[in-house]
Amino acid sequence: MAGRNPRRAFGSVRRLPSGRWQARYYDLQGRPHTGPTTFATKGDANRYLATVEADLTRGAWSNPRLGKTTFCQWAERWQQTTTNLRPTTRSLYGYLLGRFLLPTFGELPLARIDVLTVRTWLAELHGAGEVSATTIAKAYRLLGRILGAAVEAGYLPASPCVIKGAGVEHAPEMQVATVAQVRALADAVPARYRAMVLVAAYGGLR
Repeated sequence: MAGRNPRRAFGSVRRLPSGRWQARYYDLQGRPHTGPTTFATKGDANRYLATVEADLTRGAWSNPRLGKTTFCQWAERWQQTTTNLRPTTRSLYGYLLGRFLLPTFGELPLARIDVLTVRTWLAELHGAGEVSATTIAKAYRLLGRILGAAVEAGYLPASPCVIKGAGVEHAPEMQVATVAQVRALADAVPARYRAMVLVAAYGGLR
């Protein structure tokens, strides 16, 4: 009939007794889902379905039920299923989790951990000045590994750990003696060690 809107090809919406609108759809595996909230208008519900459909099409959708899993719950599951770690590495990860990750992210649902949350956490760690930049980089890399596994398992559409350089450890700058300092050292040691100092400084030995 002219002027009649065709039925949506993806999902459905219905008006609830409260007057609000509910959106429902099926994922690519045929599992039913209901929108995480109701909507004030039918148009809002349809726009939500359009967003979900686009995410499914481009592979950026994740199960909203799984996204409610807290970081603490997922980290524990990740530890239990990651079996290829050396004892020293597992011990380090346990320390980093308990000291840096769980206090901030532990009770947060995975879906609520975004780039801004991670940036704020990093800024607070660096600003406190209580731990080295190297340790912070290790903690960030562990966070990225745990959340990356959540992406692979379908708990997240993408990892928020995309901050360039945050996981890079910078070795302290090497101090090189000046010519004057080498000469002073050679003059200060007993004569029999003078040649050793000069060869060590200028011989290019490895």
